[in-house]
Amino acid sequence: MNQNKNNKPKFNNKAYILIVILVIIGVLALLGTSFYFAVKPSEQLAKFNNSKRYKDIIRILNSIQEYRAVHKGELPPGLSEIGDSSVFISKDAADICLYLVPEYLDSLPSDPNSPNKGVNIYCDNADYYNTGYKISIDKLSNEEKITISAPSTEYPLTTNLKVTR
Repeated sequence: MNQNKNNKPKFNNKAYILIVILVIIGVLALLGTSFYFAVKPSEQLAKFNNSKRYKDIIRILNSIQEYRAVHKGELPPGLSEIGDSSVFISKDAADICLYLVPEYLDSLPSDPNSPNKGVNIYCDNADYYNTGYKISIDKLSNEEKITISAPSTEYPLTTNLKVTR
C-alpha cells in the first residue's frame, strides 16, 4: 500500500473492484446451481407434457361421446372394427379424424412424443397421422366402455395414464 500526503493508506481501486466482481459472480453461480436443482426443469417439462396428455385424452373421449349422443349410440366408423385390442388413433388403425374434426373437435390432439410431435392434426390435409394415443373398446359389458390411454408418459409417477367411460 502506498501512502498519500495525509499519511493515510491508499487502496488500489482496480484490485478491489475485481475482487468484488469475482465474489458476486461466485454467489450468483451458487444461487443459480441451487435453483436449477430445486426446480429440475426436465421434471417440470415432463409434468407439463403429462398434463397435456391427460387433457388431450379427455378431449378425444368427450368428442367420441358427443358423436355417440348425436348418432344414437353408434361409434365413429373408424372404431367399429378395432375389437378389444388397444390400437393407436392413427390413419392406419383407429381412423376417427374425419368423423370428429371439425364437428366435435377443432383438431385432433397428438402426444408430444408422437410422430406428429404434439402438433394438432387437421384432417382435411392429413395424408398420414398418428396421435400417439391408444384406444380400446370393452364390448364384454352391457355397455361399450371406451378407454383412451397415453402409452408414452415421461414422468414415472404417471406411467399408466388412461381414462375409461
